[in-house]
Amino acid sequence: MEKTISIIYGSVRTDRQGIKAAKYLEKKLLEKNIKVNFIDPLEYQLPLLD
Repeated sequence: MEKTISIIYGSVRTDRQGIKAAKYLEKKLLEKNIKVNFIDPLEYQLPLLD
């Protein structure tokens, strides 16, 4: 059975720094053959985030 995890990054600010940690975690999980769904709210045009 394949393992999958979703990483939700919660900041949409222009100077966001936590994205580095989320990408690092994604890289480490992929190294362990764990499928990653990276969810970045900046990619979605949600009005409540404006």
